[in-house]
Amino acid sequence: MVADLSGGALIAIDRVFLHERTGAAALNSLAEAGRKVADPSRVFAVTDHIVDTRPGRTDQTLMPGGQAFITETRAAAKAAGITLFDVNDPDQGIVHVISPELGIVLPGCTLIAPDSHTC
Repeated sequence: MVADLSGGALIAIDRVFLHERTGAAALNSLAEAGRKVADPSRVFAVTDHIVDTRPGRTDQTLMPGGQAFITETRAAAKAAGITLFDVNDPDQGIVHVISPELGIVLPGCTLIAPDSHTC
């Protein structure tokens, strides 16, 4: 759905997919502004940028400070009521792979994600 707004346009977004590098910051900014995620069933987060790829991985990452990104995103996703594909979730993976793989984003859907190559 697109609505004309005096020379601008309003587009209905079908899905939003966040990751642990910027997800907590976005969700915390909304909360600090006194706003809630309008429809948590359409917003998802995944740990895919900082999480290690080795077997037996945990929140402890090889990237300095990485654990904070993971734990803050986990807390912010829980507070916002959105689905998080966490470190050891069986569906966890790379955002631009799991979003279509899990049927979250299908042809014709509008997706917003922080990676330029995801959309």
